[in-house]
Amino acid sequence: RFLARQRGGLTTLYLPIALSLSQDDQEALLAFVQGGGKLIVEGCTGMYGANGGMDLAFSFLRELFGMDHVTLEATQEDFSRAVGGAIAFQSAWYRQLYQSCAADVEVTAHFTDGTPAMLTRKVGKGTVVWLGGSSGRHMKEQRMKRRDA
Repeated sequence: RFLARQRGGLTTLYLPIALSLSQDDQEALLAFVQGGGKLIVEGCTGMYGANGGMDLAFSFLRELFGMDHVTLEATQEDFSRAVGGAIAFQSAWYRQLYQSCAADVEVTAHFTDGTPAMLTRKVGKGTVVWLGGSSGRHMKEQRMKRRDA
């Protein structure tokens, strides 16, 4: 609904922990990217449909990145390093792993153990970026720690 109300000007959209997406949401997000937008999603995006049912095939991530055999792994805090070596992002709670993805997907960061942590792919005129963990939740926890210190 948010995207439907936009009248241009929106170029980047970050979806932190968007576990539940309806089919309409998925179609609107895909149209946003195909039209030239940049969509950044975290691991497990669209794991549940609008009715609360699990999509164990992770169909939305499969459509965006060609991901196969997606699994989840519980984790403590983990860092990811960009291909150049700088810290790309931090995550907490879990990370999402996959067996394979589309040939045109670029791995742009790895977790400390070498597992892919960030993927980038051109879709239509736009770009999608996948963060393999819960970065948004980690950022919130860090803000709360600084506030309470």
